[in-house]
Amino acid sequence: MIRSPAPTHQELSGRFGFLVPLSYHELISLAFELAPLDPWNAFDPIDLFSLHVTAANPDFEYPGHDYADTPVEVQVIGWTGTDGGHYGFLVDDLPEKPQELPIVECYPNDGCRVFGLNLPEFLAVFLAEQYIEEPPEETPERRRVMQAVIDRFDVTIPGDFEAALAEVWRKRRMHGAIPTADGCGVILPEDTVDRSYLDSIDWPAKDDISSTLSPPRLLDEAERRVVADEPGTALVIARNYRQLHYYDDWKEGRIIIRRTSEIMEQAYTALGRHHLAKKIRDQTEWAVNNVQ
Repeated sequence: MIRSPAPTHQELSGRFGFLVPLSYHELISLAFELAPLDPWNAFDPIDLFSLHVTAANPDFEYPGHDYADTPVEVQVIGWTGTDGGHYGFLVDDLPEKPQELPIVECYPNDGCRVFGLNLPEFLAVFLAEQYIEEPPEETPERRRVMQAVIDRFDVTIPGDFEAALAEVWRKRRMHGAIPTADGCGVILPEDTVDRSYLDSIDWPAKDDISSTLSPPRLLDEAERRVVADEPGTALVIARNYRQLHYYDDWKEGRIIIRRTSEIMEQAYTALGRHHLAKKIRDQTEWAVNNVQ
């Protein structure tokens, strides 16, 4: 069997459509070193995601979306192996040079959690959950792969997973992220968003979504704000509304998914995030036509 070489940074970036972090290229290179015949599953011994086929298979044509409710800012890099869970980079604005990007864990109908503001931090928090919260049975192969990851990325595993997760979110807030109902948060230019107005909205708690509906006038307000050169505010409103009422909407004619898509597409376009404007339109069209 002929072993394929690891993709170059340029090849990886071409497959994803943006400049991926150099650390991610290093992770892919390590995968090919650890398991040259099956690199996309190289980290299975430590329960780390199966690498996304975009990175593993150059012949795979990525459709631009993975789940109909995955935030379009999430660029999937791998899968948890259970319940449709996936990991991905958070990409608001396309990077003009290779830089570290936040990484989130997402599950369908359950939102996302920010696991790290860069790949080494993500690996540390991930391993804290796996090896501290639920210690697995140790094996020589686990130790080999674990040590390789720790050495290559200088990982220090925190002793408290929940505290580490909270610290990542605190730092993302410090970087200017505005909280969103999907758990990712979004970085926006300050002159495009009314933070005080967003803070005044009484969104239903996650566990109350099925019994408490956000008032429809919020989408009217989002449409008004995007026209009034406040696309950041409009984006957060529409994005939250979509997240909270996405599944109920399938029973009610799929009006919300269409309406929020239109608002978000306008907001992304006004923000200059044309890649996300296209992605929300493509994702919505696919969902309306294929999700039952």
